[in-house]
Amino acid sequence: MHNTLAITPDGLSLGFIDQQVYARKRKSKETSNKKLPIEQKESYRWLKAMQTVNQVNTGETRLITVGDRESDIYELFHFGEESHSEFVIRASWDRRLDQGRTCVKKYLWGFMRKQAVLGTMRIDIPTHHGATRTASVSLRSGRIPLKCPQRKGGAVDWKNSALRRMVKGTETSQRLKGTRMDAVDEYTLRHSGRYLRKNTVV
Repeated sequence: MHNTLAITPDGLSLGFIDQQVYARKRKSKETSNKKLPIEQKESYRWLKAMQTVNQVNTGETRLITVGDRESDIYELFHFGEESHSEFVIRASWDRRLDQGRTCVKKYLWGFMRKQAVLGTMRIDIPTHHGATRTASVSLRSGRIPLKCPQRKGGAVDWKNSALRRMVKGTETSQRLKGTRMDAVDEYTLRHSGRYLRKNTVV
């Protein structure tokens, strides 16, 4: 089941906008997801959910689609841009950047690590013991030209150098001993020109 829940900036739940029920099909060893069009993939539910969000948007309320790492899908970025949707995606893949005709290959993580630190913020993180710890996180941001992936039949007719805004948060505080918590090192892709709420950077 794939749910799309509407939540206000203050955390108030307004109910489901979309709900998709599906049964995962067994695939043969010869079948590769990379060779299938997006419409035949399980991840297509993310595009359908964003389409439903667009349909219920009357223009009177600002709607921003927020997705976890599973929604780091190039087709979703393309659909969001074409439909003028705003979205915030927790990045998962170290994607290749579009460098034009140059033979030099550059990738997302390395590019973001070279960006200047814009500021820091403190966030509370739950530990495995039920307590919380406060992490100091440095923030970097940059506009990135993503390289269009290769799909079945060759390159798809997409915008190869579409720019996305990325925000990277890296923990600079020392971890608490015995917490088993990984240091904060997050990348967030967004197609939204403003902050979601005060004191929250996405």
